[in-house]
Parts: sequence; structure tokens; C-alpha cells
Amino acid sequence: MKTMLYIGHEFHLRTKSNVFFLNLLRAYFDITYVVCDPYTGKYKGIEEIKDKHFDYIFLWQIMPRMSELRELVDFENGVYTPMYDAVGEAWDINWYDYFDFKIICFSKTLHDRLEKMGMMVYYIQYFPKPVEAIEWGNEKSAFFWQRKENININTVDILLSNTDIGHVHLHKALDPKNQFIEPQNPKRFNITYSEWFENADDVYKYINESAFYISSREYEGIGMGFLEAMARGRCVIATNRPTLNEYIVHGETGFLYSLNDLKPLEIAGVRRIQENALEYVRQGYQNWEKTKWNVIDWILSKEISRPSLYNQYDVLLPQHKIQEEKLVKFRGYFFILSKWLENEIAGRRIEEYFRINKYTDIAIYGVGHLGKRLNESLKRCTEIKNIYFIDKNVRKYDGKKVYGPGQGLPDVQIIVVTTTQLFDEIKYLLKQKSDAQIVSIEELVATV
Repeated sequence: MKTMLYIGHEFHLRTKSNVFFLNLLRAYFDITYVVCDPYTGKYKGIEEIKDKHFDYIFLWQIMPRMSELRELVDFENGVYTPMYDAVGEAWDINWYDYFDFKIICFSKTLHDRLEKMGMMVYYIQYFPKPVEAIEWGNEKSAFFWQRKENININTVDILLSNTDIGHVHLHKALDPKNQFIEPQNPKRFNITYSEWFENADDVYKYINESAFYISSREYEGIGMGFLEAMARGRCVIATNRPTLNEYIVHGETGFLYSLNDLKPLEIAGVRRIQENALEYVRQGYQNWEKTKWNVIDWILSKEISRPSLYNQYDVLLPQHKIQEEKLVKFRGYFFILSKWLENEIAGRRIEEYFRINKYTDIAIYGVGHLGKRLNESLKRCTEIKNIYFIDKNVRKYDGKKVYGPGQGLPDVQIIVVTTTQLFDEIKYLLKQKSDAQIVSIEELVATV
């Protein structure tokens, strides 16, 4: 049996929302389970496996830097299951580390985006088992679970203001780093409350009492909460965002709204929508049961085509073996320059970062293509008084002395490292020579 290191989100130890897929993997792999707290970057159980080699590493939701991952563990093959709510809006340049990973998407939106980038990607849509004995619930009652601050009881108040719904059951079990929001109009609804239940059946009791289920987050990775509600025949109200809008058809299997343009919903035919939602989940669950093992075959397959970037090199340079580190380097350059150009077209100039943060004295590490382009861009900013270069191979550029990384460096406020594939090592070296803030060009381009 192949060995697999599974690294998951610490919060899922509590929610157990990953168990359905973990059980698929356990049928084919000898699993070692490690959890990561993404808020601190700390791993639990990582020390015990540092000297082990794994046939596969499987990342569930978390997206560590590849340099960090390679330092932590020795593995041969990589598989990553991103969640749209965590990384769906991430810049393209954040993905190039994962070109050699097989990526499993539960979001069609994310799958299509990554496929266009040439990633090895597989789409799968999960459905829970539908409930057989259905209690349709009170049409004048809604269940709402607050998990995030931006969707709260006051959001519900606006959405339902044109309805005769008079009761809301508010489940107070928030995601980490979020606070409960009190109702601004406490007399609008008869509100009952509950908190976290260790046994899921206890919360289902409250869900079953209401015909409506109001989804708790703007984006979902899979969406276990609202899918379980649909599997119980609830009429789900959710944002028009992935993955929610990949399951819900407005006015047919639920209702969708825009969080950026919040307005009262026009709701009608709730029983019909409940029946439609339940039937949709029944059909989806049958398909899931028929096809769920295909993803294991895909993980184990050796016949999956490489990303298009590899194929281009194979055609153009068949007589040469392109080293892996060069591919990583050029992928990085491509995505950085692509995002940089996108920013420029949108009017988001990179020099604005320095102007906003009042940086007037700057050093650029690397007299390569990215360093030269940055230097040219910064010349447009009149507030910048001083720019100098650091490079181990170049002694003079643009009429100015270029400092070696081992030399004494003039004081500046910030050093931008343009040699992105060696950022961690260069940052460590520069910290010995300078007190300046040290950032990568990748970070600048992604945050402008």
C-alpha cells in the first residue's frame, strides 16, 4: 500500500467535514495525518515524520509555500485539494508552485480557471446522502448559522424584510477569528438560540423545524452546511458565489443574493423549491456514489498529461533536458509579469505601493529582467529619492555602483528581492546586513 502524508486544516478536527474524502483515501493509502493551524502556520505531528519518505503528500485546503513544504517533509508525488473560500480568489502567481501537483477541485469555477493555466486538475462535485423521512418545516421560520461576521442576523433581517417569516433560529458557532453580531432590530423576529453541538443530530433537530436555511458564508469550499440542508429538503438562501451558485439555481432549488447589493428577496413557492432541492440532491448523490472512486484512479494514474508549459518545451527543445529548477524560475517570471501587466492595464501601478507606504529610499536585489523593470517603474515616482541595486554578479548598472550581498549596504527603508525562487535564502542573508523591510517582487505584484 502506498504511503501518504495527509495535511489538513486543524478546524476540521472539530467539524469533521473532510472525513468523507479521507475515508476514500484510506481504502488505498497508508495515511499519516498531520494538521496545520493556518492562522499561526504551525503543524501538529510534523516532528514525528521529518525523517520519513512518503509516496504521496495530500494537502486539504491549506496552501503552504513549496520551499517550506520541501523543508518539512520528503515526498515523491503531490496532491492538493484547494477550497474556493480559502484560495479561490488568490492571484495566479500564487499557484505556480503547484504546477507539479495533481489538483482536485470541488468548485467548477476554480477548476476551469486552473485548467486554463495548464494545471493538472480534476473536477468532482460532492453530494451528501439525502434524508428519506422529510419534515418540511414551518414556512414562517428560518434557520441561520452565523459563522462569519459579514453575514449576520442583520443581513437576514434585510433579506427577509418582504416576507412573513417571523421566527429565526440563530445557531451561534463561529469560525475562528470571528465575533457574534447582535441584532440591530431584536423585535423583528422571534429569535431562539443554540451553540456548538458535539452531536450533529442535535443541530438537525432545529434545521428540520424551519422550511428555510440561510447559508452562513459568502464563499464555500464544498459547502457541507448548506448541502446537508438541501439533503433535508430545506429552501436554502445563499450568496451568488462559488460553490453555492454551482448547486443552487435561483427560484428553482433555492434563492441567491448579492452581498454587495443587499436587498429584500422576493420569495414564493417554498414547498416546490424544497422538493426540487431534495430531488436535485438525490440525483447528485447517485452520481457521486457511481463515480467517487474515479478520483483515486486519477491520483494513482501515471498517464496524466503534463501542463502545456512542459509540452511547449518538449516541442521546441527536444534535444535538451530542461532542468526542473529552470522551469520553476520561468513559470514564476511568467506569472509575475502577467499580473504586473494586468495591474498596469487596470491603472494599479507598482510604484503606488512605495508612495502609499512613504518609502523614499529603496534597494533592489537582482539586476535581472524583473529588477530592471522595477527600477524603470520606480523612476516614475518623484517621491523616491534613492535607489540602488544589490547583485552578486554585477558591479555597475544604470550608471551606479551595484553592491554585493556580502558588502556593507547603505541604509534604506525597504529591499525588494526580484530573485523570487531564492527569496527565503536571500532574505536570511540580507537580514544579517540590513534592518530594512525585505519583501519579494511576487508579494508586491500580488498586493498592489
